[in-house]
Amino acid sequence: MAQFFAMDKGDAQLLEAQVRSRIEAEPEVMNWYALLDAGFDYGRSQPRLPGTTWPLYCQPEWGELRDASPLLVEVPWEEPHALSKLLRHCQGRPMLAFVASSLDAQALCDAWQRCLQVETEDGQGYLLRFADTRIAAVLPQALHPASWQRLCAPLRQWLIVDRVGNMQPLALPQEQALANEEDTWVLSNEEMAALLQESLPDTLADQLHDHFPDLLPPSGAQLHGWLQRAGLRLAEQGVENAPDQLTLAVAVCLSQGRLLEDARLPPLLAKCAAQNIALSDGLAELLEEDEYARD
Repeated sequence: MAQFFAMDKGDAQLLEAQVRSRIEAEPEVMNWYALLDAGFDYGRSQPRLPGTTWPLYCQPEWGELRDASPLLVEVPWEEPHALSKLLRHCQGRPMLAFVASSLDAQALCDAWQRCLQVETEDGQGYLLRFADTRIAAVLPQALHPASWQRLCAPLRQWLIVDRVGNMQPLALPQEQALANEEDTWVLSNEEMAALLQESLPDTLADQLHDHFPDLLPPSGAQLHGWLQRAGLRLAEQGVENAPDQLTLAVAVCLSQGRLLEDARLPPLLAKCAAQNIALSDGLAELLEEDEYARD
C-alpha cells in the first residue's frame, strides 16, 4: 500500500529559494547540513544523495536500524542542482530539514548520540525520531525547556519543510551552550503525553487513508488541520477510545470540517465520555441534519 502523509508537496523551486535565503541571511559563518530521515526510503531503491552523508545510527548496537538511520548530509551548496535534487527526492514526505551549527559533521553526530534513544519515567526505551519533520514540528511545544535545550544545544538554526510545503524555522532556545549530560535522557510523563497527543492526527490520517480514502480532502495539510482540531476536542472532553476517535475523524471529513464549529459537539463528546457510550449514534443524528446534507 502506498505511503500517505498528511502534508502537501510544496514547490521545490520555492523551497530552494527559501533555504538559500536563510543561509545568506545568517550573520555568522556556520556549517549547514541537510537532516534527512532515511527511514522513509527503507525498502526502496536507495537514492544517490549529493554530498557526504553521516548516519546518526552509527554504532554497532543499532543493528538493522542502521539501514534506516537519519542522515546528516554535507550538501555541496555550490553545485547548481544538488539542493534541488534533494528537495525533489523528499517532496511530499516528512523527511527533510536543514540545520546550521558551528560543529563539523562528525562532531554534530557525536553531540546527538545521547539524544537518539531516551527513556520514559517507567524505564521504557523510546526512539526520538526528530529527523521526522512531523515530530520535529511539535518538539518545541511538547518538550520541557531543558529537554528542548539538550536536543538543540549544537544548533544555530533548524529549518523544516512544514505541512503546506514551506520552509519553517523552529524556535530554538536562547542559550546555545553545548549539552554535556552523561546521564540518560528521561522524558517525563507530561512530555510523553504531549508527544502522543500531537501524533494522533497522523494516526487518524493513516486510518482514514486505509479505510475511507474517498473522504480525504485534496490537501493533506488541510486534513491535518481538521484532525488536529478534532484531537483537541477529544482531549478536552476526555474521549480516549480509539474507535470513537476514528468516528469523529470520519464525521469531520464527511462534514468537510464544518462539524468542528458546531456548538453541540463538545457536550456530545462529554456525554459519551461520562456515560461510556458510543459516539457514532449521536454524530449520525447531527450529520443527518440539513446543514450537513448540503454541499
